[in-house]
Amino acid sequence: MLRPIGIFALITCTLGVDSFHADAVAQQNEARVKREVISRTEPFYPTIARRARLTGAVRLQVKVTPDGRPASITVLGGNPFFVKAGMEATAKWRWVRASGDTEELVQLTFQNP
Repeated sequence: MLRPIGIFALITCTLGVDSFHADAVAQQNEARVKREVISRTEPFYPTIARRARLTGAVRLQVKVTPDGRPASITVLGGNPFFVKAGMEATAKWRWVRASGDTEELVQLTFQNP
């Protein structure tokens, strides 16, 4: 069993790590360049999610090449039922051209039709 001082230390360490992570994410977002999407494919609503009347969202980080095509897609979070559909749709997106690679954040929201 943890003593009161151990619990205090655990809570303090946890809070300190979370606030540091939030600051690091905020700094990364400020440095990120937002490119305009010029071609967007809407994701397919998964059949099992439709039958279960599920709604949700998926957050993706997309590395975009200078010619505007996705080079890689990383899942940052969201409902697992929608991840595959979100990644497949985003892989077909196109952004405006740029002088170098950029990291773009994409959030897709799935509402039961």
